Amino acid sequence: GNVPDRLVEETQYVEVEPDGSDAWRCSDITDLLRRGGVGCLPTDTGYGFVTPIDSKAGLERILKMKGYLGCKKPLSLLCSDLATIDKYCYGIDRQVFKLLKGNLPGPYTFILPASSALPKMMFLDNKGGKHSWARKSLGVRMPDDNVLKYVQEELGGIPLLVSSVPNERGDGEGDGNDIEGEIIDVAQLQTCRIHFGSSWCQQVDFVVDAGEKPADGSTIYDLTEEPALLREGLGDLNLV
Repeated sequence: GNVPDRLVEETQYVEVEPDGSDAWRCSDITDLLRRGGVGCLPTDTGYGFVTPIDSKAGLERILKMKGYLGCKKPLSLLCSDLATIDKYCYGIDRQVFKLLKGNLPGPYTFILPASSALPKMMFLDNKGGKHSWARKSLGVRMPDDNVLKYVQEELGGIPLLVSSVPNERGDGEGDGNDIEGEIIDVAQLQTCRIHFGSSWCQQVDFVVDAGEKPADGSTIYDLTEEPALLREGLGDLNLV
């Protein structure tokens, strides 16, 4: 199937300080996100492809960019506050709330039961045909990254679907929750500015380069039933 059109003729490349002190440089790219665009943003565990939660075209573009055909890939959701997590997930009892409040923002992905507020997701068959899919669970993140926080504030807190940016030197596939596989280093990001070196550079609307990010990925906890550690990453491994 055809990939939905980009919103720009040439990928916008924005360089910012890691501490977010000049994050205002991202104001144009927040406009692209409001229009349902796709781009590359920093998190506290590497870079991710993002698109707003309700952008069907953006989600389709990310799935095709990553080559996710014939499989259901549940992307995680970047949330700017606990209220947003509460909206799209249910089953947050006192114990879970305490866990979220005590550790977010931070380098964690928490998998929770999805609420009916979560829009139907999409998956693509082997020919790229689109099918809708009601998700039962959702991986939520609240990264501690000042540049990302600026973009989220500018967007008025609209949550962003996120998928790890593939490492061109052999993409380590993530686990079932498509939580960051191998994470690109900033040098690869910078090839986008010079000669759009990576295959995905011409497919996104923008790239925000905020320098080196840790590449260990987030620590993933499944809180849908008995709390369990699913993957070791940057965060504390003894939360549950």
